[in-house]
Amino acid sequence: MRLSLPSQNLRSTLVLSLALSFAACGGGGGGASVPNPGPVPAPPVAETESTFLVGGTLAGLRAGASVTLLNNGADALALDADGGFTFSAPVAGAYAVTIGAPPAWHDCTVGNASGTATADVTNVSVTCTYGATVSTVASSLGLPAGAAVDAAGNIYVAEWSANRLSMVTPAGVVTPVASGLSSPMGVAVGPDGAVYVSDSASNRILRVGAGNVVTVFAGSGAIGGADGTGAAASFNRPYGIAFDRTGHLY
Repeated sequence: MRLSLPSQNLRSTLVLSLALSFAACGGGGGGASVPNPGPVPAPPVAETESTFLVGGTLAGLRAGASVTLLNNGADALALDADGGFTFSAPVAGAYAVTIGAPPAWHDCTVGNASGTATADVTNVSVTCTYGATVSTVASSLGLPAGAAVDAAGNIYVAEWSANRLSMVTPAGVVTPVASGLSSPMGVAVGPDGAVYVSDSASNRILRVGAGNVVTVFAGSGAIGGADGTGAAASFNRPYGIAFDRTGHLY
């Protein structure tokens, strides 16, 4: 049996068909090229906000006293000696240093108290001055002999020569509370909110309650030193009076 080779025209047709099929599949250098995307960009890095510490110096604090400072109304810092200080919490931007709890009998001021921090703040100055500030609350009273303050800040004053008990409001307004007393001396505000007065010339302890009603709390009126309840007790010119923490009157 003899095999014959295909003719020249048939060979050319086969070669062309194979070439077209190879190009359609992406082979060879004649096909469409895929574009190079280049390097993948890195994700953006979040910017961090700068924070700074706030501090300064304290001067004028007496031994045994303490002062509490606040930064931006928080971050309390208690100090018990002069020298440098730094708040523990850093700030980003604004700061404001104030006196949170002042020391007793001190007047404290803050210099360079507020601003915007662009670096660590070290120039806040707290200066304390020791001493009481004296000012007149009320005048023209009749020989005030005793005084006491209630929870609302009202001052009750025993006017010895005027024989009365007067109330001085925080605004300085004086109002008589009880008149017709006998040389009142001591004054104390009780846990019940009533005002108690040692009426020295009558040898009694008086109670001024709601509506400014005056009643005898203890004492017979006669000079003596007898123990007892209410009118069964006797005093000899009682002067100072005070309540203890449990509500007992001395």
